Amino acid sequence: MLAGTVVSRGLDRREFGKLRDVHQKLMSRSGEISGSVLNIKETRDNFVWGPAFRTLCGSKFLTTLLGEYELGIDISAFFQVNVPQAERIFSRVRDITLGFGSSETLELYSGVGSLSAYLAGVAERVDAVEEWRPAARLMKENMDRNGAGNVRVFERSAEGFLSGEDGCGPYDTVVLDPPRTGASEAVLKGVARIAPKNIVYISCDPATLARDAARLADGYEISLLEAYDMFPQTSHVESLCVLTKIRP
Repeated sequence: MLAGTVVSRGLDRREFGKLRDVHQKLMSRSGEISGSVLNIKETRDNFVWGPAFRTLCGSKFLTTLLGEYELGIDISAFFQVNVPQAERIFSRVRDITLGFGSSETLELYSGVGSLSAYLAGVAERVDAVEEWRPAARLMKENMDRNGAGNVRVFERSAEGFLSGEDGCGPYDTVVLDPPRTGASEAVLKGVARIAPKNIVYISCDPATLARDAARLADGYEISLLEAYDMFPQTSHVESLCVLTKIRP
């Protein structure tokens, strides 16, 4: 387990030392915390992290297993807290794309490469796109760690990638796992321009999934829709939707 503290200004040496002492005591007492990290966020917006990270004590990275894959993560990286359900979803996506016989796969919002590792086992090539720099760096390391040499990592926003030359394709399959707000209009238009045979959309909000699926519906039909109870005893549900190109 990693612990993180976010402050709104930089700390002087005395303040940093006092905070470090507190976290060292927490580590020794809990026995479960392997490291503690300080983040400095001076701007006021809805993004969690600022650009500056400092290690308070212990390790700033955590290595965990997701199915057969060993993945390194840091405090700022997105990672599903319900690991068994994440394994089920990613294994399902791998089986689905294997059934497609996809050779060229584009994955948007890739994070540290959790799903990328699964896709790499069934595709000839995976282009994985991630905007957050720490996550993109970790994804490169995770692909090397798991022998996924057929994954190319692009440190860009999904919008920026799709508007550039690399985002023109061709891709047989596009896989996207956007945040709760869903995919932007620019991303959806970019996917439509690629016109893949199949689109695999993982969503943590059925409302934004319904909105985005409707925008992608021209020339496609929903061939699969499944729900996963990622957060038991809450109203939240994870959805897996596959849109298949309609043959003329």
